[in-house]
Amino acid sequence: MEFTLLLLGSTLLFCFLGGLIWYRTRNAGFALGLFFLYYWSLYGAWAIVTDLSGGQSGKRYQYLYDKLFFIYLDGDYFLSLVYYSLFLILVAVMVLAVAGTAKKRLPSKTKAIEIFPWRMILGGATALLVSFLLIRDQLAYAMLMGMSGYQVTASGEELGALFILHQAFTVIAVLPAAIGIAVAASGQDGLFLKSRHDPSIMVGYLLFAGALFGYGMLMGNKDELFWGMILSVTLYLVNARRPRFWRLSIWGATAFAAIAVIDFIRTLAIADLTQGFAWHDAVDTVTGITSSNEAFGAHFSLYGILHYDVPLTYGSSVVSLVASLVPRVFWADRPPTVYGHYADTVGALPDQGYTIHHAAGWYLNFGFWGVVVGAVVFGLIWGLLFRGIMVHSARNSTWKAVFCALGFAGFTGGIPDLIRIGLEGYKAIILYSIFVPFVMVKLASISWGSRATGGLEEHGG
Repeated sequence: MEFTLLLLGSTLLFCFLGGLIWYRTRNAGFALGLFFLYYWSLYGAWAIVTDLSGGQSGKRYQYLYDKLFFIYLDGDYFLSLVYYSLFLILVAVMVLAVAGTAKKRLPSKTKAIEIFPWRMILGGATALLVSFLLIRDQLAYAMLMGMSGYQVTASGEELGALFILHQAFTVIAVLPAAIGIAVAASGQDGLFLKSRHDPSIMVGYLLFAGALFGYGMLMGNKDELFWGMILSVTLYLVNARRPRFWRLSIWGATAFAAIAVIDFIRTLAIADLTQGFAWHDAVDTVTGITSSNEAFGAHFSLYGILHYDVPLTYGSSVVSLVASLVPRVFWADRPPTVYGHYADTVGALPDQGYTIHHAAGWYLNFGFWGVVVGAVVFGLIWGLLFRGIMVHSARNSTWKAVFCALGFAGFTGGIPDLIRIGLEGYKAIILYSIFVPFVMVKLASISWGSRATGGLEEHGG
């Protein structure tokens, strides 16, 4: 009973704080991010508590008992739920304290910056082509051997450093479609970013997005697409003067269903993708997503750390994060992430990935105070990015407002990945969710010739 009461109390408090954040910011991007935080933190606990109390949740996670460890309703699990709850609540409190004091309505003093869509599409298509060329031999091997693309490319061991490049170009390819669709959907009166009104532009973006989905099905990768979808939705919410939520719902639901189908497609041999398959099986994958095991891998981690007395590493993730700035081609044996320490100590089945919760990663580094600091850092970054949109917009600093808008959208889109990795995950957030999108928009907004005598200055900021 105490486990249920803890879950119920922390859930209600978290929802209350989420409601306050919505009331004070009027931005649904926070609602998306808070949902992801809850889903990968406490959602799975309801099923575990139900099943271990004699009920039947219907969720599929028991196979993790054989690959990781068994969970008991003991003091260690209760403490892990306390830590997860504390992490969620502190994140929400920090967001409320930092972003909640911003104005409810976005200021409109800034002059929106125009981006050139065909330049975005061309850049994305080039990145997609490079990504494919780096992996084409492995795909050819998979087709020859009757295997799926996911089977031969998931680990990336054979490609080594080239696989990292392949992943980087895949992420870069997703960004133009994600940003471009959001800007085009915002219309010509976008608050910070706009593009000229032309139906062919949206058609071009949608065709390119279709190519990205096709490539995702071929490779069996959905993480980059899911990240891009959330980034796009969040950017639209902060950039559109009057967001059309019904259109956004259709757009988001369609993209989500397509991404979910990849879970089914990734099990098929490449040859089967061209010979047809039972679409009703793919539909079942989408409808059965509520019983997915996604919510459990990371959730297990903090209990394993507490139950098996995994030794603290006292800042190893900070060392790993700093070391990751050096390309692996120059430093092959860089300090490992804290996930490896966790997996080795609890005796996780090797050659498989189970993820580690963000709060668990901070705990392994600094104990209880790591959970507190981790939540404060998380909420502070997220809240400051949103607040920056308001502050710089009010000051008519267009490019600074654009930087914060892209950063807020990228950070929100990156939450599903960040919440399932230690603090080392901030490297990807800073690089791919904040820095690269801003540089891409900068390049896509530069005008040459008679239209722009002042370069970027014609756009303000």
